[in-house]
Formats: sequence, C-alpha cells, structure tokens
Amino acid sequence: MIQSPGQSVGVTTFLTVLALLAIVLRFCARRLKKVGLGWDDYTIVLAMLFTIASAVCIYVGAVDGDLARHVELDAQGNAVWTHRDVVFLEINFAQQLSTTLTFGLTKLSVLLFYKRVFRGDTFNTAVWTMISMIGVWSVAFFFANLLQCYPIWYNWEASGAQANSCIQTNTMYLAQAWTDVLTDIIILSLPIPCIWALQMPARHKIGVTAIFLLGLLTVLSGIAKLIVFYHIIALADGGDFDITWYETPAVVWTFVESALGIVGACLPLLRPLFTGTSTRGFMRNLRSVAIRTITGAEEPKSPEGSTTAVGSGSGSSGKKSGKTAVESGSNSLGVQSGSENTDTLKSWDEKDYDYNSHCALNTHGHLDQKKVTADKIGSSVDIGERGSSGERHGDENV
Repeated sequence: MIQSPGQSVGVTTFLTVLALLAIVLRFCARRLKKVGLGWDDYTIVLAMLFTIASAVCIYVGAVDGDLARHVELDAQGNAVWTHRDVVFLEINFAQQLSTTLTFGLTKLSVLLFYKRVFRGDTFNTAVWTMISMIGVWSVAFFFANLLQCYPIWYNWEASGAQANSCIQTNTMYLAQAWTDVLTDIIILSLPIPCIWALQMPARHKIGVTAIFLLGLLTVLSGIAKLIVFYHIIALADGGDFDITWYETPAVVWTFVESALGIVGACLPLLRPLFTGTSTRGFMRNLRSVAIRTITGAEEPKSPEGSTTAVGSGSGSSGKKSGKTAVESGSNSLGVQSGSENTDTLKSWDEKDYDYNSHCALNTHGHLDQKKVTADKIGSSVDIGERGSSGERHGDENV
C-alpha cells in the first residue's frame, strides 16, 4: 500500500524506466534480426507516450496536489477543500483518460503482433474479432470517462460530488476494470493452442508459453486494481471523506498496470537478444546492434557451400554445394552434413505460424520455398523465403 508521495513517485519512476527499457530492447532485437518495424511497434510507442503522460499526472499530484495525503480538517473536524485537493482530482481525471488509451493501445499492439506472427483463417478471424472489440472498448470507455460528469469541470470541483450531472461512476469504473481483465485473459490465451500444436519438444513449448504468459503480470495488477476499487467504494459508501488518501492506491495501481502491460507486450520479442547463455552473450548482441546502428554495416553472409542450422539466430536454413536437404520426422528441423537439430522457435519474430485445425510452421530464411511433411501434426511445414525455385517431389525429403 502506498503511504507517502515519495513512494508514489518512486514506484512511478521505476516502472516508467522499466517500460522504456523494454521498448528500447524491443527495437534492439528488431535491429539485430534485421526485421523492419510493424504496426505493433508503432502502437506500443504510442501507448508508452500515454503512460508517460500518466506518470506526469502522478508527479504533479505528489508535488502540487494532495496525492497520498490526508484531507485537511478545520477546528471542528470538518474537511477543508483546498487548491491541492482540486489538483488531485484534476490529475485523477486526466490519468483516467490517459490510462484508458494506454490499455487499449497495448492490447492492440499485442493483437497486431499475433497477426504478424501467426497465420490461418481461424486465428485471423479470432484476432480481428478481438481488434474490433478492443477498438470499441477503448473509444467507449474513453468517452465514458471524459463525460462522466457534465459540464466536465464538475469532475474536479467540490460541487461535482453533489451535482445530479454525473453518471453512476462507480458502476462505470467497475465495468471498465472487469472488462479490462477479461480481455487481457482472452488475448493472452489466443496463441497457446497454436504453440502446443507445433512439432517441438514439450520443454520448448513450456518455455515459449511461459514467455507469452508473462503478460499475466498485467492481469494480476488489474485484479489488484479491482480489489482497490471495491475497497474505495466501500469507504465512500461508509461516508469517508478522505478521498485524497484512499483513492491514491487506485491511481498508482492503474499506472502499475499500464507500465507492466507495455513490458509484457515487449517480452516475447526480446529473445534474439538472449540467444547467448550468459550475460556476455547478451552484451555481445547489444554491441552488435550498436555498431551496426552507428556504422550501418551489415553482418557478413554465409559463403556458398557452408552449412547453417535451420532456426539459428540468423534465421537462415542450410546450404551445401547448391543443394539443400531438409529432414522431417523429429521434434525439430535438421540439415545434412551432421548439423545438430535446433529449436525452430529460436527467433520466432522471423517466423509465421499457420493456425487452422493444426499449426504449420512457415520459416522465412534464405532458401527457396519447399515443403516437408510433418506427420506429428498432420500438416505441412513451409521452409524458406518465397523464392525462385525448389519443388516438392511426392513425400520425399527435398
């Protein structure tokens, strides 16, 4: 529980830096894998801007308002309404608007990421349905918060609490909080069936699923916010007038959910930075990104005749003397000349997953388009970039 303005500012600063760091690392990973930015990247940046606006609201509330402070009392024990209380209500109102936009944009960013990575009629229908729902949700609750009292200045004037010009704000807040948590759960669960239908070892499926489910931190913070809302409503119904004190946790927890949502949306894209098993490998990847950003140099390409494992950090498939052999029937795709099989999801930001009745893996590497039978999931696996040649002959390996 936040007990002081200093704690509010400290938590806000830490989470703001954490969210910014997640976005910076996201762009570093994209640069490392030489993948262009997509709509999901632009959307998460916009969500970060609104999160920064929410942080500014908390800073103003702590410095110039009564955030995390008790309402002043006169000699008779009656509440005294001051300028600092008005500032608190103003920043509370502004934060409601900014966090609503942050929630909506973060959800849209995750869905656009799914749309870019996973393919298939069934999955696309589910994603577009959720995109439509989140779009409607964001617009509806933004204007519900904006126009909860009319004129708008009733939201921060003392008379607004007594005016008949406000909607049932408690009902609106709870409806927004509940639907926020429920949509987060639905969005997080969308890729799980696809991941578990892929042909890969169970431990790899668990690892990939765990990375996607790190977004549950957002769900947990949303649940904490719900609990705080119910506590505030109980205090308000009991006649407690110390709103600047008991509403502060709602302000802070709303911001916590905003920042953690951005971190959770970025985490699935950071794996290319952690392909090394040590801190040294992570720093080597970051240095590679920094050097290429400054000099504009590209990584050297593998010479003709060399062999590279499918699913390696470069996203390339193997080549040897102009002839490529891809074998199926194991939990990962292998290449001739003794190469060990590697995890086909080592860098999933360069791969597309087809999700219909089964999931088929389409890897964008440096080979011409070929198909390999994947008996375990009853579908085909497309390997390579959509290139110029390469034909499939029956059920034989190409």
